[in-house]
Amino acid sequence: MKNNVDSCDIIYYRDGTSIDVKIIEIYKPKITYKKCENLEGQTYVVYKNEVQKINYANDTFAVVGFIVSLISLIIFGIPMGVLSVILGILAKNCMIKKNSRGKVLALLAIIIGFLDIFGVLLYLSKQ
Repeated sequence: MKNNVDSCDIIYYRDGTSIDVKIIEIYKPKITYKKCENLEGQTYVVYKNEVQKINYANDTFAVVGFIVSLISLIIFGIPMGVLSVILGILAKNCMIKKNSRGKVLALLAIIIGFLDIFGVLLYLSKQ
């Protein structure tokens, strides 16, 4: 079975090492996961106190930023445009994988947000 490493989470350990995984569950003291190279294989457990941070593969900031940017074209002008730019920048900064689909959405959120801000300012300047 061929696995898409771009859809994997990354666990960064306190000792400086990292591993590509698919997080299954996080409970109070433990994190269970499968290694990306064998998603059908063994389930592993690591204690939270051994983990420095986790980068998740989902592109939540990018999706929300893109949706907010589209809404900002219709209502709430500048505040929503600024929010979409901020969310787009956060999404781009959170992404490590080069081929992540969220990069396009993050970039679109930033561009549409700036266009919205510029459009509202242009409209207000002609009033």
